[in-house]
Amino acid sequence: MALFSRRCLRRMLTENSLFLQPDQVAQHVSRLDKVPTDLSTEWEIAILNVLHSIGTVEHEPPDLGGSRFMDVVFSSPAIQFAADIVTVSDKPAHERNPVDRIWEELARRVYKQKITTGGFNLNIGASPDALNGLGVRHDLLLPPISKFGEVIFNQDFDAFLKRIKNTPSARQQFRVRDSTRDISIDYDPDAKTWGGSHLSYTGANVLDRNPVFNALKTKVEKLKLSGYSGPRGIIVCDGGCQMLTTGGTGVYEYTLRRVVADFLRQNQSVAFVATIGLRQDSSVRGERGRYKPVPDVFVPRTFAALREPLARLFGEVARQLSLIETSAENAVGRAEVSERLGAGFGGYQLGGDKYMKISAISALQLFAGKLDYASFAAAHGFGQRNPFADALHEGRVIRNCKIETGGEEDDDWITFEFGEPDAAVA
Repeated sequence: MALFSRRCLRRMLTENSLFLQPDQVAQHVSRLDKVPTDLSTEWEIAILNVLHSIGTVEHEPPDLGGSRFMDVVFSSPAIQFAADIVTVSDKPAHERNPVDRIWEELARRVYKQKITTGGFNLNIGASPDALNGLGVRHDLLLPPISKFGEVIFNQDFDAFLKRIKNTPSARQQFRVRDSTRDISIDYDPDAKTWGGSHLSYTGANVLDRNPVFNALKTKVEKLKLSGYSGPRGIIVCDGGCQMLTTGGTGVYEYTLRRVVADFLRQNQSVAFVATIGLRQDSSVRGERGRYKPVPDVFVPRTFAALREPLARLFGEVARQLSLIETSAENAVGRAEVSERLGAGFGGYQLGGDKYMKISAISALQLFAGKLDYASFAAAHGFGQRNPFADALHEGRVIRNCKIETGGEEDDDWITFEFGEPDAAVA
């Protein structure tokens, strides 16, 4: 899938079937199949799974006396509550500010023109109001994607690339600037890399109009109509939201704590807000990047007695959550790829001329003809050295293969061991 491995999700679905209704499990499976980029279902499955290992969990029980069903009704000797789960992302901000799409189109056109010299620098301006800091949404001066061809990648841009191709040693600049657009693309013949800058647009610049506050607000009515008589709260999960990743560290950004505090001030019937953000775990060495869940709990004074048991509970939830290999934003990108390559695709370990370890799923897809050799070779750097071709050239055959399980990762590893020269091929 995306955030959690498919193997991990299958395990959790199986375990959840022991305490959820069959139609509830079926609904989770259906939602995963229909919208693989929707991380909210993955988070719901995972939260329910871990909470069940700590206490008693009901999912959308119909007998609370209200007209709306709660995602979680939890009970343990330490605490009882009902809560709804919401996943928050910066997707709306990215859609208003499609910076990545500009980079993609710029790269595509540069490579199409076979320009291999120098580097490009992309700078995007922001509305003058955004420079006032807090209280103003920080949108960039960009046209909608549908206008890219007309405003940016037009005949003037084609002429800009033509000048670079004809005179690769000269600096060049392309610029679009008026009251609603400010895009500058510079070519530097001496640059070795590409770069750029723009104002951050994913922070909480407006206290009560940002991804976290907006998501919390959508749950208030549901909590009130649930009929649950005990403490009611909201569990906020990271779906690719800067506020949950950094907590709001910019000069012109409200912190996550300040945003949630203002929400709780305005909605005093909400007993707590628990957040789970994903931050890269720098303590992991020698492995691919891993992300650890970082919990936080916000409780108003009127429910102060809940603070300690909730903090302990969600600390344990974060500790027990299954392995997360990527950020939420990258997880969505991975889920959008239709071809299900193994999680280890492109990874390998080379032991001189003795062995090579590669993704077992990649090897299977290659042998099955589902993965073309050019893609496989490029991913494993065979343009510089192909250990299998070297072994064949030296007359050494494969003497042994070993499989190393990847556990809950969506792949295993296969090691091909090469022997001494053999007359059969030498």
